[in-house]
Amino acid sequence: MSCSLCRLPFTVSSSSISPQPPPPGILTEKQFLYMKHAVGMGEHTPGLVVDMVNLNNNTFTVNNSTMLINIIWETNDTTFVALHPHCATILRHHLGYTTNSPEHLIELSLLDKIVGPTMGGVHAGRFKDINYEGILGKGDKNRVDIESFWSKDGNECPGFDWLGWQRRGLDWTAARPDVFPRFRPQVAPTRISSLGLIPQSTEDIITTQPLDVLHVLLPYLDPKSFVNLLSTCRTLRHHALTTFQPQARTQVLKLGWAVPTEVEYASFVRRNPPPPAATSPTSSSTETSPPSCDKPSEADAASATPRPETSDTPPEPAKDQPDFSLVTMAHAAHSPADADWYLYLSQVHRSQGMRARRWVWALAEEVTRVYHKKRAAGPYAPVVDADGKETKSPKWKAYAQHVQQPLMMRPFMTGAVGPAKGGAKRFTW
Repeated sequence: MSCSLCRLPFTVSSSSISPQPPPPGILTEKQFLYMKHAVGMGEHTPGLVVDMVNLNNNTFTVNNSTMLINIIWETNDTTFVALHPHCATILRHHLGYTTNSPEHLIELSLLDKIVGPTMGGVHAGRFKDINYEGILGKGDKNRVDIESFWSKDGNECPGFDWLGWQRRGLDWTAARPDVFPRFRPQVAPTRISSLGLIPQSTEDIITTQPLDVLHVLLPYLDPKSFVNLLSTCRTLRHHALTTFQPQARTQVLKLGWAVPTEVEYASFVRRNPPPPAATSPTSSSTETSPPSCDKPSEADAASATPRPETSDTPPEPAKDQPDFSLVTMAHAAHSPADADWYLYLSQVHRSQGMRARRWVWALAEEVTRVYHKKRAAGPYAPVVDADGKETKSPKWKAYAQHVQQPLMMRPFMTGAVGPAKGGAKRFTW
């Protein structure tokens, strides 16, 4: 049983009748616990989009439900879409369906109808028209082939060659893609003082140029070249930590995957609320807890407020409101332009989690590209009237009516209404 985006397996709950865990030492305990969770979506999924746990034997169960519900994953050589939690978060971000409004849930349940049904058999869960293996570019060095480690023996469910996957050096793909480097809203004074004395005069062709020349040049560099250039001498390193921090910010934001989605950011802020602006601590005491490994809750997803992705000037906080400029997670609008973006740019290229995130991000972009192309050419495309106003197509409206019953079941399964709301026991796996 595998994720339709990253193609890695789901590990199994301890409540599984016949668990088949990976060999010891392959995954960490946190990875194992994380990878048993799924977000299932589809026409025949109760609730259309729900959190699930893998029970093996071709079945998932709805997690934290007020009732015990098991769902068969593969039937008639096809599957419903199941994604690891942060694969789902990233894909929903790209598709633009980040809330749990009825419209967004209906759109997500249409994913396999629009992109094409996910496959069965040895390729169970895979979308047919997605270039999974070459998503990071051409050449063997960029090829990420997870599919080759799946095999099927007779009528058994497909098995995954964990040892072969590890030997191939692909174990980084199982790193959590939601663990970000700590963002520093101010440049630590020790970082600048560690450079020592800055030469008063230089003779090389770069540092003798007016800074305006470098301001024009730097946006044309890729992140690696940007960091390499500004690391070549003490003078440029000093400018990197001071003058060129807004340039480093631009480099970070251009990457896309290097900053959290609005849902991830909202979830982090709820766990690590910033202090009020009137009582904001000084730079020596601005550290808060590092990003948690918890996945965003449905409340986080529903209440995340979209903010501009390219604003150059962070808004001034009101005196009685939290000072979001002190949040230790990068944000396009909240984080100061002169924060230590240069350090952050370097760190997002070092961790396995960010490497995995870049890969998952690219996969989500490809699925989204195929989705929009096929949706525009299919029966679920919006209809434009004579005044240029878009409305839902008759096919979409008919489908929305068709899935009203499973949509109505969702609040009961998620505990939004019913006995669990009053404290009754819920099924938690």
